[in-house]
Amino acid sequence: MGDMFGGGLFGKKNGADGKNPVIMGGGSLPGGEYNSVNFIGGGTVDGSLKADKVSVAGRVSISGSLQAQVVEASGKLSVRDTAEVRNLKLSGYARIGGETVADNIEIAGFAEFDKEVKAEKFSSSGGFEIGESLCAEIIFCELNGKASAVEITGKHITVRRGDSDMSERGLAADTIEGEVIMLQDTHATLVRGNKITVGKGCRIGRIEYRESLAVEDSGVVGEQIKI
Repeated sequence: MGDMFGGGLFGKKNGADGKNPVIMGGGSLPGGEYNSVNFIGGGTVDGSLKADKVSVAGRVSISGSLQAQVVEASGKLSVRDTAEVRNLKLSGYARIGGETVADNIEIAGFAEFDKEVKAEKFSSSGGFEIGESLCAEIIFCELNGKASAVEITGKHITVRRGDSDMSERGLAADTIEGEVIMLQDTHATLVRGNKITVGKGCRIGRIEYRESLAVEDSGVVGEQIKI
C-alpha cells in the first residue's frame, strides 16, 4: 500500500504565500492543494483538501475528500468523502464518509468509518465503528470502549481488554480472519485463522483453525473445527 504515497501524489510543492494557512476560530478554507494546514478552534473546507500535513484542534468539516501525508486531529474531524492518508492519528472524534486508505492509523478517541478501511497497521486504544470491512497487515486494539466492524482481516490481530473501568466495552464483528489471532472481549460469528487464542470476555459462534486453538479464561466458543 505504500506505493500510493509516492512522489506522483505528493511530490510537487508550492512555496508561494497561502500554501501554509492557519485557520482560527471557525474560519473557512477553499478546497485545493496546500503544504501544511493548521486548524485552531475549528473551521470548514469547501471541497476536497490535499496537503502534506493537516493539524486539527477544534471542529473541522471537509465537504469533499482528504489526501495527506500526515493528519493529526485532536478535536472533531468530519470528512464527507474518501480519506487517503499516509499517517492518520485521531485523538478526538472523527467520521469519514468514504473509503479510508492509509499506511498507519492510530485511534485514541472514537472514529466512525462509513465504508471500508485499508491500512498497513491499524491500532486503537479508544473505540471505532466501521460500516464495512477492516483490512490491515497488523491490527492491535486495546478496548477502552465499543468497537465494531462487519469483517476484520489481517495477518496479526490482537484484541485485548483496556485499563478503563467502562462496563460497555468490547469488539463486535461478523467475521475475523487472520494468521495469528489473539482475542479478549470479542463477540464474533466466525473466527478463522492459523493460530488462534480466545480469552476472557469472548463469545465466538464458530472457530476454524489450521494449526492451533487455545480457549482460556472462560472464553465461550460454539463450534471448533480444524481445517
